[in-house]
Formats: sequence, C-alpha cells, structure tokens
Amino acid sequence: MKPIVLSTLTLAPVALGLSPAGRWGHQAVYVPSQAAMYIVGGQVSTTNFQITNDVLVYPVSRYLRCWELR
Repeated sequence: MKPIVLSTLTLAPVALGLSPAGRWGHQAVYVPSQAAMYIVGGQVSTTNFQITNDVLVYPVSRYLRCWELR
C-alpha cells in the first residue's frame, strides 16, 4: 500500500446545515458577482403546500457552505 502524503492533499468545500424543503414554482438565479445561488418563493410541501416568499441564499465561494434564509 502506498503511503498518503498529507502535504499534497486538498480539502473540498463541505455543505453544512439543513437543506431547505423541496419546492416548486420558485425562481432561482446564480449571481456571479456575489458568487451565490438565490432561490425565491415557491410552493413548499412541508407547509401544507403554501406559497412562500422565502429568499434562500447558497454562497458557493465559502469553504463551509450552508443555506441562509434572508
């Protein structure tokens, strides 16, 4: 077995936290200047199919990534 050289390893970004509930009828956009994915609204099954006006942000430039509710 070949030894692992720790100095040559690179760590991949990790997604933490809870994912938002599944939804449909939403709008999503990636904003390059913010390096983030924005999801707005939609119908959510966990809220008895209510239509929401949530704004969720997923920053892709951070090492530790997680969804943020704004």
